[in-house]
Amino acid sequence: MLPTSAPSVQLFNSTSNVYGRAHINVSTGVVRYLGRFDVTAECETACLGYVGPDGANCNSFTHHHADFPQPDFAGACYAVADHSWTPVSPADKITSGLLSGGAAQPACGGGAFGGCTWQADPVCLTGADAMPPATMTIAAATAACAGSSACVGIAVSGLLNATAPLAVSFKATTVAKKNGNDGCWALRKSVDLEHDPYRPGFHFLPPANWMNDPSEYLPRALAPPPFASCRFLCGPDCSPSALLCTGPSVCPPPNLP
Repeated sequence: MLPTSAPSVQLFNSTSNVYGRAHINVSTGVVRYLGRFDVTAECETACLGYVGPDGANCNSFTHHHADFPQPDFAGACYAVADHSWTPVSPADKITSGLLSGGAAQPACGGGAFGGCTWQADPVCLTGADAMPPATMTIAAATAACAGSSACVGIAVSGLLNATAPLAVSFKATTVAKKNGNDGCWALRKSVDLEHDPYRPGFHFLPPANWMNDPSEYLPRALAPPPFASCRFLCGPDCSPSALLCTGPSVCPPPNLP
């Protein structure tokens, strides 16, 4: 059995992770309705104890406060059963929580890159196949996918804890069908930032997605001689952490706001 610890919860005020996905008093796909609660702490407790009929757990939650202006959603609490995190902010009188830790994810195994684990989600995967589909056990399917660099995950029709052979597709992309789909489970190769084989080692990068160029230029008057201009790299608190100087130059320094 994989080691398990109590998950930690990070709260995000004025943020919704179910915008456009939640429906009144019902569950839809990976968005699971947990009930109505007066305070966010009660919604969090419901999320931590949630186990869906398909065996899925709560990976994040969104609570509409009791004084939410739309009565149909006031107090409504929703769990998100996959690992999707698509927050919308600002969202007044809404709080979302993101869980981390808890049960350890199984290692991908032979042939996969170091640090690779399987991330399980109750969704179907779309896109091109990396290998022909087959009928086999989940254990055999993950072993086959782990040994192929073209395979990034598998999609199975059936329950995640099934031991009998299931219909399996081997995917070349990790794109999930929107809002999930009952009857499907996906196991996708996942890696933390420390072991990501495609992440540059020396550059400012966000935890996910993209970011703007973090550098700015200093006026010529502030650049140490004999350089014409300098730019600084922002530290964690947006203070200059390093100077990269160039010159001499005939170009006028840029205007700073």
